[in-house]
Amino acid sequence: MTGCGPASLEVRPWEPRSLRVGDWLVTALSDGAMRLDGGGMWGVVPKNLWGRLTPPAQDNTIAIALRPQLAGGSPRGSPPWLLPPRMVLGTCLLDGGRSRLDSPRVGNRLN
Repeated sequence: MTGCGPASLEVRPWEPRSLRVGDWLVTALSDGAMRLDGGGMWGVVPKNLWGRLTPPAQDNTIAIALRPQLAGGSPRGSPPWLLPPRMVLGTCLLDGGRSRLDSPRVGNRLN
């Protein structure tokens, strides 16, 4: 893992990546990041193991990237957002969301 920065201290710039699944093109997007407790994310894995992959900040939090998925159905080889509507099978945005993390009680714990 030489050349890799501490993934959990700051989020790297994101470029969308796509994967063709049958007639659907699924593209991973970026919706930023949030900070969560590293121990809670890794569960029973000892910190000396997960800390090498995702070094925590001083407050023991790690950055978690938010990656919604854009799925579009179209004839093979054509991105659905570049086609006329009559040729598109459908478009769907899959987003796990952050719920109501804007409240002070929850926001201080999770951001």
